[in-house]
Amino acid sequence: MKKELIISISITVLLVAGVLFWNRQQTQPTPTTTNQTNTQTPSESITRAAVAKHNLTSDCWIIINNAAYDVTSYLTDHPGGSETIIPTCGTDATENYDAIKSGRGHSTAADMDLTSFLIGTIQ
Repeated sequence: MKKELIISISITVLLVAGVLFWNRQQTQPTPTTTNQTNTQTPSESITRAAVAKHNLTSDCWIIINNAAYDVTSYLTDHPGGSETIIPTCGTDATENYDAIKSGRGHSTAADMDLTSFLIGTIQ
């Protein structure tokens, strides 16, 4: 009986770990989703007016914590859906980004993913 319980618990742990790993892989942007068309380098200074011009689903820049990001290619991959980002295209999305999950902000993993879309800092 004890051996069967250990086997059952082991199988459960492996299944849960597999599901968590699979879910993590499904929600992470793949290398093909990173923006390959940025004309700015991350060290470039960008104005808020320049960001405001990129307010379309086909050309979506946002500001988070005084950094500019081109998230156009990420819209369809966002785990919360593109409709959560689209209204902030061309604007400062810091408040929205920090307010996700009942005010707890995005995860550390989301913060790390965001860096791949960095195009510059706000003047």
